[in-house]
Amino acid sequence: GKPRLCSDELTRSQLALQAQFGGRLITPAHFTIRRFRFNDEAECHVFLNELRQVVGKMPAFPLKSFSVVSVYSEFRQARVMKWHIILSQPLQTLTDTIEQLIVRSGGKSLVPSRWISDQITALEGIEDMGFFRDLSRLPVPDPLFNIEQVNLAYYSPEQDFQTLETFPLM
Repeated sequence: GKPRLCSDELTRSQLALQAQFGGRLITPAHFTIRRFRFNDEAECHVFLNELRQVVGKMPAFPLKSFSVVSVYSEFRQARVMKWHIILSQPLQTLTDTIEQLIVRSGGKSLVPSRWISDQITALEGIEDMGFFRDLSRLPVPDPLFNIEQVNLAYYSPEQDFQTLETFPLM
C-alpha cells in the first residue's frame, strides 16, 4: 500500500533539492507501507474488501519530516535523496492495520512484522556527495504531505509501479 498526496510545497522542496543535487524527481512522492504477496486471487480479493472497509473509517493525518538524507538504494540501484520522517501514532496504527489485514487474508508481508519505513524518496540518481556532507540545514516541508488515501500498487520491473486501486481515508 502506498499513501500519497503531493502538495505544492513538497514539489517546490523536491525541485530545490534537484537544483542543488541533480537526479530525477520521484513523482508522485509516496510512502510505502508494505510490500506483500498473495498465493491466489481469492486471498487478494478478501484483502481488498477488508481494506476498503477498514481504511475508509480511519482519519487522514499529516506526515512530517525532520531532515534529508542521502543513501544508496539497492532497490533503485542508485544514490537517492530521502526525507527522514517522524514516526507517529496514526502512522503506526495505519501500518499495523494493513499488516493485520494482509496476514488475516492469507497474504505474506515481505518485510518484518511491525516494520515501518522512516524515509520517503525525493530524488533518485543524485551525484555521490563523498563520505560526509552535512544535510541538516536543508529545509523540509511541514508537513511533508497529508496521508489521505492508500493506493494499492503492483510492481513489475518492466512496468514499474501500477496503481490498481485507491482507498480514501476518512
